[in-house]
Parts: sequence; structure tokens; C-alpha cells
Amino acid sequence: MTIATNNYRQLALVSIITLPLSILLLFLSEECLLNGVALFVLLLLTFMTWRSSDRGLHPAFLFQAFLLLFQGARLIVYFFDTSDTVWSLDLFVKPILYDLHTIRITLFLLCASSYCIYATSLLKFKYIQINTPVIGARWFLLAFFIFLPFYIYKNVFYLYYVLNHGGYIAIYANNGEHIQSVGVLIRFASNLCFAAYILYIVHEEDTSRLKKWMIFFIIVSLLELVIGLRGKYFVFLILNVFLYKRKVNKGFKLLASVIPIGIIIITSIIVAQVRENQTIVTDNFIKTFLSSQGISLGVTAVAVRDYDKYHPYSVNYLYNQLFTPFASQNNYSKGELFANDLTFDLNPVAFRAGFGTGSAFIAELYLLYGIPTVIIGTLIVGLVLSLISSYSKGVIGAVSFIILMGIIYLPRSSYLDPIASLIKLLIPCIIVYSMVVACCLVVYRKISFQ
Repeated sequence: MTIATNNYRQLALVSIITLPLSILLLFLSEECLLNGVALFVLLLLTFMTWRSSDRGLHPAFLFQAFLLLFQGARLIVYFFDTSDTVWSLDLFVKPILYDLHTIRITLFLLCASSYCIYATSLLKFKYIQINTPVIGARWFLLAFFIFLPFYIYKNVFYLYYVLNHGGYIAIYANNGEHIQSVGVLIRFASNLCFAAYILYIVHEEDTSRLKKWMIFFIIVSLLELVIGLRGKYFVFLILNVFLYKRKVNKGFKLLASVIPIGIIIITSIIVAQVRENQTIVTDNFIKTFLSSQGISLGVTAVAVRDYDKYHPYSVNYLYNQLFTPFASQNNYSKGELFANDLTFDLNPVAFRAGFGTGSAFIAELYLLYGIPTVIIGTLIVGLVLSLISSYSKGVIGAVSFIILMGIIYLPRSSYLDPIASLIKLLIPCIIVYSMVVACCLVVYRKISFQ
């Protein structure tokens, strides 16, 4: 593990600016100053992460972007409209407001987390060569098409279920009935399809062919967006773009990204309003989007304000998250999932109807032992991001892709969510990979390693 000399200078300069400002947050007493200083620190750290990683080719940049979106979006709204309330968590009841101490600690945690991600992104791990079978990407593409009908069938069934049970919220309100109804075999075969696709995109070296099949599967996956799973879909879309850009070694151009980001914002708002049976509002698209996505800042603030209330369950919150891919969240009782406890405390009626605030990794880490666990936990995330940044090909590349799917969504999910995602998809990946190796042995009689 090393750090380049020029990165030392850059880290020193950024540290001189951001660390004093982050500490200053603990002493300021004006809310407008607190919001402004925190937003400046977040934007600077996000920009510097982009700049130091060949224009965003390091996964830490994606994490910073999602951190800014889910935890800092309302600060951006406040910058353009100071009449907007940043510090409230509105879950269909009277919004709850926060005291000055809570605001200070929350913003400090947010900036400290962003700094940890930036600092660790400058680290370079020694690449470890792992000998694996040489398998053509077309074999994984063939496996993908074999299992694709099951993936499509599952999503069509989910869509039919949603349309006939009152909309998207039925997924969360009916104890996973839609999952049970489609059947275990169909769901597992669907996971095999997804695993085959991941294995294909990390093995494909022909970028023109890769681009074609990426676009194909992104279009097929639109069914998930129609169902209402916008977070899952857009994370998947962005990671496909990220992987492709890494393969062609072309970073993200900030100005050129404005139009596609605008399309994502508009689509996201329309999907959210349709899935919740709301009237489609066509004005203030950006403000509406940022305000709704920034709700996770309120989740972190509640954890800070009500630390004594939720701290006794903090270990349970982390542990139980490992099993959420295999069970409905409605099956968990009090003290088992932070998102459930928080939503129920805010509005029991909304909770029973299937609505929720989601969780946030900063909140769950803070509930363990305060500021130290947030810093340590975020440093671990940053180290993992730097480690997997070296692996985007082959089997290890597939594992890295799966982990990254969970990590970049941490600002709005549980801290151990990446491990839960890995558990869910690792077995299908092993099965698909074993099947392809077996087929290659039958056809070619032998397999070389590299």
C-alpha cells in the first residue's frame, strides 16, 4: 500500500482547508453558516476525489457523489433557497426539528466521512495476480441468454402483482408475498441470469460488443424501474457506465454529465410520483428531487439526537441486515432493524402501510460508539474502495462489482449491506462460473490459466 509523492502534497493542501473547517462546524451557532461551510467542504472533497482519480475512474468518486446526493442534497437546495427547511424529517406527519448540537455533530460526521473517503482514495494497493481459467466472455453471454427468460418472467410477474395490489408500496406492505408467489426456482434462475451478466461484462474485452449488450440489458431492466425500484435500477445503470468508462479509460466530464443527470432526475421524480399514486408535478424538478433524496441527512440526525434510545440495539441493527436479502423487512421486530424502528417511531401508520425512511451507514456507525466508530468504519469503506479499484476484470472483478453495488448506496442503506449483497449473489456467480468451466472442459478438453 503506497501513496504517490504528488498525492502527499495534494492531501496536505486539501487537509489544511477541510479539516479546520470541519472542526469549526462543532462551534458555529448560525444554521446558515453551518449549512454553507458543510456544503463547501463536501463539494471540495467530491471534486478533489474526481480530479485525483483520472476524472472519476476510482469507485471512491461514485461513493462521494452518492454521499453528496443522499446526505447533502438538502444543503444544496438551501444554498439556492434559504427559506427551505434543511433540518426536518417529514414522514407524512408534522416534521421533527433538531437542536443546534445535533446539527453540528451531524454535519461534522458528514464532512469527516467524506474526508476519510477522499484520503483513502489516494492509496495505491499492490496488484496481486491471481491465476484463473482463461474463458471467453461469449460463454458467459450464452449463460446470460439461457437464464434471461426467467429474469424477464420474474419482473413481469412483479409488475403484474404491483398493478393489482395498489401500486409499488405493495412490495413492502405484504410481507414479501410477491417474492413467495413467483416461486423459489424462478427467483434463483433470475439471480443466475444477473450473475451471468456480471461475469460477462467483467470478462468482455471488446468494448464495442460490451457497449451493445450493456445497452440491451439496461433496456430489459427497465421493467424494474417501471415496478418502482428506481434506486436499484439507477445504481445498476451508473455502475455499468462506470465499468465501461474504466475499460475504455475515459473519465467523467462534469459538464457533459449535466444532460444525462437531468434525464435521471426527471425520470426519478416521475417514477416516484407514479409509484406512490401522486399527481405528477412538472415544476421545480431539481428541488423536488434533491429534497426527496436528501432525507437521509435527517436519518443521520435522528441517530445523533436520539443516541441513547437506539444505542442498545446498535449491534442488532448491523447483524440483522445480513439476512434482509432473504426475508421481508416486515418480519423483523423492534430493535432488529434501524430503518424499521425509526419509521415506526415517526409514524406507525405509515410504517404499517409499507413506507419508510431507509437507513444510513453514518447513522448506524454512530449508534455503536459515536464519532470514533463513524471515522473507523468509513476508513474501512475507503480502504475497500481503493482495494477493489485495482480489480475490474475476471472473477475478482465480478466480486468487486457486486461489492460496489452495495457500497455506493451506503449513504442510504445499512453498513453491512455490501456483505448482504455479496452473500445473495456470490452463490449464483459460483454456479454460473462452474457451469461455464464444465462446458469449456467438455468442448476444449482442457483450460489454460493466466
